[in-house]
Amino acid sequence: MKDFKEECYEDVNDSNIKFEEKGKSITFKNPGRRGFRKVIVDGCQIIEGDKCDYLLVDLDNGNEYFVELKGTDVGHALLQLDMSLKQLSDKDNKSKFTRTIIVATNCSPKLSAKVQKYTKMWKKAFGTTPEIKEKKYEVKV
Repeated sequence: MKDFKEECYEDVNDSNIKFEEKGKSITFKNPGRRGFRKVIVDGCQIIEGDKCDYLLVDLDNGNEYFVELKGTDVGHALLQLDMSLKQLSDKDNKSKFTRTIIVATNCSPKLSAKVQKYTKMWKKAFGTTPEIKEKKYEVKV
């Protein structure tokens, strides 16, 4: 697992792990109450440049969930996730998986050229593809 700044993360084992801002939210359902590390990326772990909002890391297996809560600019969200993946993804842990999730006010258009570009690039480099959801989203972990 990557080293994170102590002030930028919190270890939790809540049954519902939630990130939200400005009417958008994602809740990670954790019925087994496994341990996770909630990382504040934007403005804490990464200060400068483009970066996503949050990262959730499963403390048991290293699985990563990169999260961007966005208004309408899905193209910019992809760039933010890309920069965060390059800096924070634990590429050395081959047994983990990585998910990138954008929760946006408006997801249109989902299949733009940018989405296709990042899908191809991330699949090869990180084994993930962007998931684009609207306003509120739940993920079972």
